Amino acid sequence: MTISWLPAQLEAVSEVLDRYPAESNRCESAARELLPIARQLEVAARAHKLVPVEGRFLVPKRGVRWWEHVAVHVQQHVVDALTGAHGTPEQSYLDQHYLYPDRLAWRDWDEKEVAVKQ
Repeated sequence: MTISWLPAQLEAVSEVLDRYPAESNRCESAARELLPIARQLEVAARAHKLVPVEGRFLVPKRGVRWWEHVAVHVQQHVVDALTGAHGTPEQSYLDQHYLYPDRLAWRDWDEKEVAVKQ
């Protein structure tokens, strides 16, 4: 099963991800823009912060390093710069996109905190 974006939603999500590629280190900005689109599709859509519980960095297989990462969860998928607009199913996201997935954990993310910082 994939995310059931409407064509306009899929285009909007793709545009956000194009503006904030993985190398930009702007995942919080991307999540802040993606979340309202995701909530049009699923009211319960949320963004979560991925953090290392062992070690200092998140190490995506894509060749970047992050202290932490924010991604949007919608229709049992994770959407971010690593997954593209179609997302990756939640149960395979960590294994598919990260080295050392057993050293990572999802935490709540407060979107208001980011709005205050920027």
